[in-house]
Amino acid sequence: MAHYTFAAFSAVAVATTLAIAGGALLAGRPAQPWLDRLILLQSALVIAAALTGVPSPFGGHGPSDPLHYLYAVLAVVTFPVARYLGRRSDKATARWVAFACLVQSGLLLRLWMTGGQA
Repeated sequence: MAHYTFAAFSAVAVATTLAIAGGALLAGRPAQPWLDRLILLQSALVIAAALTGVPSPFGGHGPSDPLHYLYAVLAVVTFPVARYLGRRSDKATARWVAFACLVQSGLLLRLWMTGGQA
């Protein structure tokens, strides 16, 4: 149950992060330190979801598709990579983080689709 709770909160954090990054891009204002805080929150939630999902296969309740594990790894690294790529300026950070939100949304959708019980 905790696995799905962390994943749901992660989806809410992605939407919030996209709103802040998009607002920063549209307004032309820096969104720091809020984007960094949201990146940390998002990363913590995805890692918590991944860690709480690790025992499932050992209990006989693994995901229906092995790609679920690949998507989980990609979800963990998406925001840190985006933050690194946008390190040059506040505008670049907001742009890369907004893009990462779109990628993360797709990954969370794929995780949900592949996470059914085998």
